[in-house]
Amino acid sequence: MPRERRRFQRAGEALEVRYREAGTLGEPWRVGTAISLSAGGLRFRSEGAFAADTLLSLQLRLPGAAEPAALSGRIVWHQLQASGVTEVGVEFLDVTETQRALIDQLVAFLNKRV
Repeated sequence: MPRERRRFQRAGEALEVRYREAGTLGEPWRVGTAISLSAGGLRFRSEGAFAADTLLSLQLRLPGAAEPAALSGRIVWHQLQASGVTEVGVEFLDVTETQRALIDQLVAFLNKRV
């Protein structure tokens, strides 16, 4: 069995993610669906096209949190699916220890439910 190379445990759970290109404060938020989450990043589905290394501002509503987590990330990969939806892999940047701990707790909880 191949050894897992990821640094953080992942959970597959549909969560709403709002995003826009970093530095575009006047632009509206776009909405996607996070389908995989870890303390290091997420994979989400979007209607839009992206370029690798694009920096994003993200808002992720975590269950149990009063406010969405405001995160920044970098697109590390993207792939157009046959359905016309784009799947996007994002690495989190500048995640606080509090945010990382909250995401780790959520991932552990979601993985125990399965």
